Amino acid sequence: MLRLRWTNWLLAYKGISIIALLIIVSVTTTTVLAVRREQATYRAELQVQAVQIVTALEIYSRDDLYYLNVDTINDVFEDLGEQELFFSFGRVFDPEGRILADAFDDSLGYSDAIDPLGKRIL
Repeated sequence: MLRLRWTNWLLAYKGISIIALLIIVSVTTTTVLAVRREQATYRAELQVQAVQIVTALEIYSRDDLYYLNVDTINDVFEDLGEQELFFSFGRVFDPEGRILADAFDDSLGYSDAIDPLGKRIL
């Protein structure tokens, strides 16, 4: 029975095998690190975009929130809900935790009931 033993290999084959193994390990490590860095960069960019969008929404609807102009707030959030580009969830609450507007559910307009999520957030 023929067995391949490391000790019986020629020195050239041992060298080639070690170099090939080192190349494979270094390429794999470099690829994994690059993918992780790209994911972290992408996540950071998404967080910056989310902050910018929320800030823009806050500035845009500041007066409507102050005067509780629910119709205008609903219109803005309905438009955002229709696009479905940035938001998977979007609600506006009053200071007591009642829902003023929802981006994806028109039936959750202004109500007298305090929403548990709104109460917990505020």
